[in-house]
Amino acid sequence: FDSVLAQSKLNMLSPRSQADLVKRLEEKCPSQDWEHIIETICLETLEVMRQGEPAAEMWTNEDVAAPKYLLYPFVAEGQPNFLYGPGGSAKSFLALLWGMILQLGWPDNPFKWQASIRSYNVLYLDWETTRSEANWRQKCLKTGLDLPDMCISYRRCSQPVADDIEAIGGIVADFSADIIIIDSVAAACGGELNEAQPVLRFFAALRRLNRTSILVAHTPKALEERTKSIYGSVFFANYGRNNWEVKKTQQVGEDEFVVGLFHRKTNLSKLHRPIGLRFQFAEGSTKISLTDLRETDLSPDLPLQDRIEQVLLGSGTLSPGAIAEELGGVTDATVRTYLNRFKDKRFLKGADGWGVLEKHNIP
Repeated sequence: FDSVLAQSKLNMLSPRSQADLVKRLEEKCPSQDWEHIIETICLETLEVMRQGEPAAEMWTNEDVAAPKYLLYPFVAEGQPNFLYGPGGSAKSFLALLWGMILQLGWPDNPFKWQASIRSYNVLYLDWETTRSEANWRQKCLKTGLDLPDMCISYRRCSQPVADDIEAIGGIVADFSADIIIIDSVAAACGGELNEAQPVLRFFAALRRLNRTSILVAHTPKALEERTKSIYGSVFFANYGRNNWEVKKTQQVGEDEFVVGLFHRKTNLSKLHRPIGLRFQFAEGSTKISLTDLRETDLSPDLPLQDRIEQVLLGSGTLSPGAIAEELGGVTDATVRTYLNRFKDKRFLKGADGWGVLEKHNIP
């Protein structure tokens, strides 16, 4: 052939996509058996894909870029990023918010989260609710944050990812999705979550998709520890590369609540300090703003140095014993250890006791 006959994306698992391409090719060059040619190309390509990637050499002198965040510090590129917490803690709202920031390319967002100006295509895979409810949340966030109109691709799901991987892979290709949101992992995984095999199948399927992922998950209901784990097998936490726990506090009858984001695991950077967000609901609008967790009911979940600072900001200069008494459940020795660890960085020792060197904002 002397020229390009067609240039388009082809879903090799979709008979309709193949038929459309065959029709276009037959119109331009009817002398060929395009149906046989395209079917053969698809079958052989899929076979190569199923064989997996070939082995390759790694050299220390290669020019290799450091791991990259698409939305810092929450969404690491090419990695599974967990957002987990109890039911009703606004996990879906947060996942959708991150998706909207990434879809828009919004580096000057009011949360001061580092984001690229580039727009990333986001696909929301939903096992929990409906398109209309997810769309309503999206519209409320758009109104509350005064955003332009935008589109996120959506699919309602019912089968485990591993059993639906061919169809999901086709949708990822059709929409050129860079990022997938899975809400939520329990249903997307399927099987007994405390056993290893269903979880390993889930991550094997996720790896086949080869996309950055935001994984919404739950916590065990009966666990009393302040720091909770992802519900199910330990492989969830182990395979996650950047895991954030969500906690919520809300008073009965109020149209607002506060959530705290706590960084529990990372393979890519330091652990970040807790982040507080205030959700305010009005008719058709959801506003989200940064807030200081030290001034909320989530303050006991903060690192001890932050709790000590809050006590000193409210009471002035105190001895380690007085600070421990204010905090409750903490010994004088533990308080003294933290005061000395952050001496001349956050705390200042004077003749009358310890005080705050400078106020640190914890949004």
